[in-house]
Amino acid sequence: MRKILNIIRLPNLLILAFTLLAVRHLVFIPIFSHTGQTVHLTDFQYVVIIFITELITVFGYIINDLFDIETDTINKPEKVYIGKLVCHSKIVSILLILSILIFCCIGWISVELKSALPAILFLLAYMITTWYAMKLKKSFVWGNLAVASMSAGAIVMVWIFENIGSHESGNQNSYLFISKIVAGIGILAFLLNLISEIVKDMEDETGDRRIQCRSLVIVKGIRFTKTLLVLLAIFMLTLLFITQFELLLYNKRLAVAWMAMGVQIPLLAFLIGLSRANKRTEFHNLSTLLKVIMFCGILTLLFAQVDF
Repeated sequence: MRKILNIIRLPNLLILAFTLLAVRHLVFIPIFSHTGQTVHLTDFQYVVIIFITELITVFGYIINDLFDIETDTINKPEKVYIGKLVCHSKIVSILLILSILIFCCIGWISVELKSALPAILFLLAYMITTWYAMKLKKSFVWGNLAVASMSAGAIVMVWIFENIGSHESGNQNSYLFISKIVAGIGILAFLLNLISEIVKDMEDETGDRRIQCRSLVIVKGIRFTKTLLVLLAIFMLTLLFITQFELLLYNKRLAVAWMAMGVQIPLLAFLIGLSRANKRTEFHNLSTLLKVIMFCGILTLLFAQVDF
């Protein structure tokens, strides 16, 4: 059972679900309630949207493992489950079942919202996920950008769906305010996931060379890659300082303090660790630290509920 949970990356799925739920209950609903408005999506519709997002994510993990058997055998042989725990034919069957379930749920939510937009966006995500596993992963930078965009896009996507068919004559400032928050979260999520993906490439360099992968570290070298990561982290820290300034304008001092302790200080620790890292285990530890930073970043929304 534990190996099955490893295949679907349960912690990542839980963080994704928590993130999307936090955005609804800590951003959309409170801000709309403050202006006497209500969310457009029902709780069940929103849960289905999260469910589809999770299904596509699981599909991506499994198909990626299927195409990564050779490199994973070198990088992390203890985590190669396809062919050992589950045979290839069963994996193909699981992918087929997941695809059918994804398409059915996409069809339902599109009909429910009376819009083709959910179908377009979800099918695009499904195709990019497949394309990433088959080709993009081996390309120069494009694979990293695709994963980072998909991660940030999930947050933006639920806000797009929330606005489908919503023509209320209420306070439009609430829509603009939420859009500003969603854009900020999306940009920070993109940067953090991009940094994380590049660090993973540094961790998997040995196996990636075996399959002729053109990752950033292989094409440009370790020094260039580290320099780029430092620049990305500094840019992210700058955006976080700007965010804290905005939060202070709304008396969200607790959120500012948490962001400093839970995001900025760990990000500085990441930079220090990055300057010293040379071994695969060290890059793996940095990757784990980035996941902790991601989770702490989402918790900022919780602390932002308190005026202090």
